[in-house]
Amino acid sequence: MLKQDLTAYKAPDMKIKRMADRREVIKLKKNLYETGSTVSGYLEAAAICTPSYLSFDYALSCHGLIPEGAKIYTSATCPKRKK
Repeated sequence: MLKQDLTAYKAPDMKIKRMADRREVIKLKKNLYETGSTVSGYLEAAAICTPSYLSFDYALSCHGLIPEGAKIYTSATCPKRKK
């Protein structure tokens, strides 16, 4: 979506790089940027490691199955097959 917003620029990739250098956006991984702090961390965790699901302490805490609150997102996934 960020690249679509910057189509008016001649080199949108360079504009994104400059924005990341100035900390206007935060690079999470290749071609994945955070533009604001309104995005929930669990959504970012799912986008960084796909396909995956939130597991362990965070999920248990969200559903009230353990009394302590978890602040760390743990993504679990099956091993990826490489060709």
